[in-house]
Amino acid sequence: MLPFIAAGVAGVAAVGTWVTRKWKAWRVSKINPSPLAASNHAAAVDNPASVTASTMAGAPTMVSAAPNPPVVIAHTAGGNPIVAIVPNVPGTNEMSAPLHAATSSAMQSAHDLYDGLCASAIPSPTLVAAFQAAVNADTACTALLDHPLRTDGEFDAATAAMLTVMTGQPFMATAPMNVKDRVQSSGPASFSATGLYAFLRQFGNVNHYGDNFRVTDPQLIALVKQFQHDVNTDPKYPGPSAASGKAMVNPLQVNGQYDPDTAAALSHVTLDFINP
Repeated sequence: MLPFIAAGVAGVAAVGTWVTRKWKAWRVSKINPSPLAASNHAAAVDNPASVTASTMAGAPTMVSAAPNPPVVIAHTAGGNPIVAIVPNVPGTNEMSAPLHAATSSAMQSAHDLYDGLCASAIPSPTLVAAFQAAVNADTACTALLDHPLRTDGEFDAATAAMLTVMTGQPFMATAPMNVKDRVQSSGPASFSATGLYAFLRQFGNVNHYGDNFRVTDPQLIALVKQFQHDVNTDPKYPGPSAASGKAMVNPLQVNGQYDPDTAAALSHVTLDFINP
C-alpha cells in the first residue's frame, strides 16, 4: 500500500510490499490487527479519549489529531500543483522511498501525465505508457512496487496510485487490473486507498455523510465507491490473504458516502483515521 506522497516530503500507504511489512509488524508486536501503529500505542494508553471503537472487529483505531496541512511544493509546466502530504502517523519512517520516487527521473513523465489528465478525462495512452516505462526504469520508483507497472498505456489502479504518490493528487483508474497484477500486487484496496487518502487529506470530506450528505464533489463519490467496492472484494485486504483473522466483519455499503465504517476501513490501510 502506498499511503504516500509527493516530491518533497512524501509518504502514502499503497504500492509495493509496504502493507505486508506493516501487517507482519503488527502481528509480531502482538498489536490488535488494526492500524493502531506501534508509535501511537503509548498515546492511546495515555489518552483513551483519543481512540475510537472501530466497526472492524471492534478494533481500536487512532482518531486523527490536527494533521500536518498539505503543502504545494512545485507546479507542473501546465501550472498544476504538486502537493506533499506528510503522513499523520507519529514516528513513521516510511517516507524515504516515496520521497526518492517523487524526485526521481520519472518525475517529468509524471508531470506530463498529470497535465494531460487535467486537460482531458480520457488518459492519453502515449503519456500513460511513457510514465509507466519511466517508473519501471527508475529504482527509486520500483522500490515502491511489488511488480513493474504494465507498459501498454492502460491507466490501471497501480499506475494511478503511483502517480498519486509522485504528485500528491488523487486519480481514478480507467482500466481494470489484469489477472497477473492482481496476483502479484498488494491488492486493489491498497491502490484505491491511496487516491482516497490523498483527496481527504487535501480537501476533507466535502460531501459529508448521513443526514448532511450532499454531493459537492463527484470525484470524491467515485473514489469512495471504488474503495468500498475494493475492500469488499479484495482477498488481500488489509494485508496478505494468508494472514489469520481479517479486519472486516461486514461488507461496506457501496454508496459513495465516506461514513464511519469506510473511515475505519481506510485507516486499516493508511494507519491514519480521518474523521468522516
